[in-house]
Amino acid sequence: MSIPVCWYEGIAGLYAHEGVHGRSRYACTGLLNDALDTYDCEHFSGWNSVPASAEYAVVIIHGGHLRHQVEEINQSISRLQAVICVGIGDEENDFPYHELRHRNMKLWMQSPIPGKSRADRYLIVGYPCDIHEHLVRGQERTLDWFFAGQITNARREECAELLRTKPNGKLLETKQFYSGMPHDEYFKTLGQAKVIPCPSGPVCSDTFRLAEALEAGCIPIVDEHPGWKEKPTTGFWDMVFPEGTPFPVVRNWKDIPLEGLLSDYENQARRCQEFWADYKKQYFSWLGQDFKSLGVTL
Repeated sequence: MSIPVCWYEGIAGLYAHEGVHGRSRYACTGLLNDALDTYDCEHFSGWNSVPASAEYAVVIIHGGHLRHQVEEINQSISRLQAVICVGIGDEENDFPYHELRHRNMKLWMQSPIPGKSRADRYLIVGYPCDIHEHLVRGQERTLDWFFAGQITNARREECAELLRTKPNGKLLETKQFYSGMPHDEYFKTLGQAKVIPCPSGPVCSDTFRLAEALEAGCIPIVDEHPGWKEKPTTGFWDMVFPEGTPFPVVRNWKDIPLEGLLSDYENQARRCQEFWADYKKQYFSWLGQDFKSLGVTL
């Protein structure tokens, strides 16, 4: 029997194309969709389209968009014998996840906030849904580094200031989200680079850039803490990667180990790829593991 997957927001049709009808195509759902595709899933846009006969389901909650609908969601999932709720696209953690109620539930959460978030699985934001359409593999790595994105917080200012002094790289400073290169050009350039600096977003240390870099075979350099908070939190990477990472987590962008990574690029890149393959293998197994723990035989 297929696993019902409910995209609770109910606007998935706006993002559907051939082969993915019923599911969301938000940028934060690429890795999640790939994980779901390792199982026999049937996707539904909005709760009302989920069959009344469903005994269990994955319910995907687009966090901040649904922050006032927690009681409605609780009422909806109450008829299920088991449920995995997945919070996505909620960097600020606006949705009151602690108010979700079900007798037999697992909670997954993207972009957790250290000291605030509580869930059974903590997820990275992942890569956009169109990465596999545009990523060109096997290219010569002609660029030492590449960064394209908004310079919107102090951490990104520090990173860009340093990159402006580094040779044999490409820096594209954009004014707003998704306003830089066309996607095909962006992902082609990504595949030509060795190292990808990944300065934080405004609230979370994670961005799409981490998973994009790893998927493209690059070495990412990630940020220890978010960019604009007066008292920035640390510990994010320990939540999502409790066994540690093979790539640098930087406290000060002026001290990034760019030259060291480049001098040992082959070994460093291999370690990152081994890590990424293992992480995705684990991620893609969680659905089966968690439903089993909830008493569901898939």
